[in-house]
Amino acid sequence: MKKNKALIISNMFSLFLIVLFLFLAEYSRPPVGDDVLSQFKNGISYYLDNEECVVGPQCSSVLDAAQIAMDTYFLWGGRLLGFFLGAFRSLIGDVFISVFTSLIYTGVILFSCRIVRKSWKEVFAHPFDYVFLFFVTLYLSIGIDFLLMWTMITIYSVSVLLILIYGTIQDKFYQTNENRLSIIFLYNLLGLVAGITQEIYVALICVFMLVQFIINKERRFQIFKYNIGFVFGALICFFAPGNYNRGLQSHENALKLSYMRRLISNIYIHIRNLAGVKFICVLFMMAIAVFLAIKLIKNRKLQINNILYYWFGLLVFSVFAWAIVATPNSYSTYFFVVFSWIVLLQLFVDNCEVYNSLSLIKSGTLSALFMLSVTLFNFGWLSSNLKTRLVWNYSIKEAVYNNKESIKVPKFEEKYSNRFNMHNYNNDGEYFKQDFYLKYYQTLVVPN
Repeated sequence: MKKNKALIISNMFSLFLIVLFLFLAEYSRPPVGDDVLSQFKNGISYYLDNEECVVGPQCSSVLDAAQIAMDTYFLWGGRLLGFFLGAFRSLIGDVFISVFTSLIYTGVILFSCRIVRKSWKEVFAHPFDYVFLFFVTLYLSIGIDFLLMWTMITIYSVSVLLILIYGTIQDKFYQTNENRLSIIFLYNLLGLVAGITQEIYVALICVFMLVQFIINKERRFQIFKYNIGFVFGALICFFAPGNYNRGLQSHENALKLSYMRRLISNIYIHIRNLAGVKFICVLFMMAIAVFLAIKLIKNRKLQINNILYYWFGLLVFSVFAWAIVATPNSYSTYFFVVFSWIVLLQLFVDNCEVYNSLSLIKSGTLSALFMLSVTLFNFGWLSSNLKTRLVWNYSIKEAVYNNKESIKVPKFEEKYSNRFNMHNYNNDGEYFKQDFYLKYYQTLVVPN
């Protein structure tokens, strides 16, 4: 009983610190670029050739958010859910955005562990799993500055989360042979929503479904009835008029390169993003590889879940798929990074009896101490940025109330400039002279 209480406390403490870290990292950053533009009607015109960027009114209702999403669908891409949630920011405010950000990323981590461990009981019996995934997929990500932008979260991170939830539920359906029409209908609605998130991600999942449909003859009807909503959403997303129009814009200059040049660039970007900051993640990958090699030499075999072969093949295929349509940025490869670590963690868990037999007390204590160390190590810049952000909020609110044309605000401390924030944007006074910033803040912000 004492062990269970200790494990519960350590899980709650570790998860609290993960959520707190992500909340503070998000809230201490003023919105920049797309996070501001996405809240205005016609904001996407900023990226369109032959159009003067004159943003319309700010989103003030759910209907406005839906209209912005549909306009962007025809002009820029099929990511309807992301465009809708991006505009939604002006309706719920930065505090709730920060809460949702922390919950979305925590959800990705936990559902990734659920895929590896097969049950929630096992997930929380091994808390160091999700602490480790937080460390390698987020904390050490070289694209964390953009991954903390609400626009990128709604497009890439929400897509990964919904795919993980979708896959977890479907796995349960296969086990129970779910046949209730109401449940299948609701599940297909979830699939439809997941399908209109990110065209490359959902296309990759559709390829995975197609392979499963071809190989598993006895499950073909199940695969069809469970996934028709997702496929329909994926078609809406992938064949959006905006995807074609975006490719014609100068903003997508990478598409003018040959396929081979894009492919070489893609291979480098995917591997570099997986390697993490200062290639620290490579050390973990090498450690897992050495462990598996020793295990193979001793036992002549490894425990490998057959589904991992499909996932590995899909991840390799994703690099070639990206090269067809674009050259990804650091944040675009979030799907690749997350699922690569799911595969690696699954291999390690299936073959390391010592790690799996680690006592509940030791596992819980280790995860709690690790997260406490990460939080304390980053306390300086988190507290400094948060203090400056609160001063910004108060000063801008007071300036708007008093109808001031401009307001001086303190710059974010340069000594705390790191990959988690965007001080180069927030401390640039020229940046806030743009039309959409003046409309957003309703005054000229002057970092001083």
